[in-house]
Amino acid sequence: MKLLGESASPEYVRERGLPLQSVILNSDVMWGDYSKGLPKRLSEFLRTCAREGYSVILPATALMEISRAQNKTVADSRQAVAQAIETLRTHAISCPEVDLEKLVKDIDVLAMMKSAYSNVVIVQASLEQYHEALRRACFHLSPQLSNAKSDEMRDLVIWITAVDLAKAEGGALLVSQDVVHSGKLGDEEAAGVGLVRAKNLDDALGVLGLHSSSGGLLSDLLAPSWAEFKKQGLPVEEQPSLRTVRRAAFVQGHYGAPGVATAEISLSGCDGQEIRADVDYRAEGESSLATVTLSSITCGDGKLERLAVTIPAPRVITPSQEHQDLEALRTLIGGS
Repeated sequence: MKLLGESASPEYVRERGLPLQSVILNSDVMWGDYSKGLPKRLSEFLRTCAREGYSVILPATALMEISRAQNKTVADSRQAVAQAIETLRTHAISCPEVDLEKLVKDIDVLAMMKSAYSNVVIVQASLEQYHEALRRACFHLSPQLSNAKSDEMRDLVIWITAVDLAKAEGGALLVSQDVVHSGKLGDEEAAGVGLVRAKNLDDALGVLGLHSSSGGLLSDLLAPSWAEFKKQGLPVEEQPSLRTVRRAAFVQGHYGAPGVATAEISLSGCDGQEIRADVDYRAEGESSLATVTLSSITCGDGKLERLAVTIPAPRVITPSQEHQDLEALRTLIGGS
């Protein structure tokens, strides 16, 4: 029996019909600067889940940890402003009175999320769940390491909450980097209730068979290349699904089509093993061809240094209104 650890593929999830409806986030995949809004990567993840009908579950303990970090950021900023004002006045430089609470506003992480995405739900652990977490913490029971130096109470509360939710719904996805949540000791219990695990937001999208906007664009660009890579010996299906897309970057080419695209990707190989590689896509000027290069390729225990193929580049792309306006302006001023 294959256990549902962090390596579960979208194909494995689909083949078994696991009814994943809820995605549970630990605090360690939500870190970031919230002072100017939701972190971009988190916002994009929440948007994708909302579009596809998934509920995003935030355990109350995880939300508290993120809120505590933001409260510290606010307090530190206010203290820095107050110290700056005091320094100016010490040197006989006049400075107006400043309302620090208005200047550096409080950050309400929950309100920020729910105002943007109605699919975000806060779950407070029950008394029974706290008791079970306490029992495991005191006796250092699975999924906690038996030789753990701390009792990992907070992480165990989130684990029990995730297990119970998966049991009630017939399946769920927990996104966490914490060893208690992602380690081997939790494999059997997770498998028993259909709890799938991923270590980051990109992997979570891959498990769900989804992509962010950048991942979807890259997937479309690379689609014609897989049959050619297969001919060169890459153990991949002709139309595989990208599992993860990280650090994607694009440079616009002609008529809005990407001229350059780079990313770190992973996908499922023919034998079920995960393939990871750095990808570089480059359209060749105004020609109809593009070169796709894979480097630092790993597949199971095997490694390949570099593979490259030439494919048709997308040409029929409707120019955006902004692009049309810029072209018209260039023509008007005699530019090229």
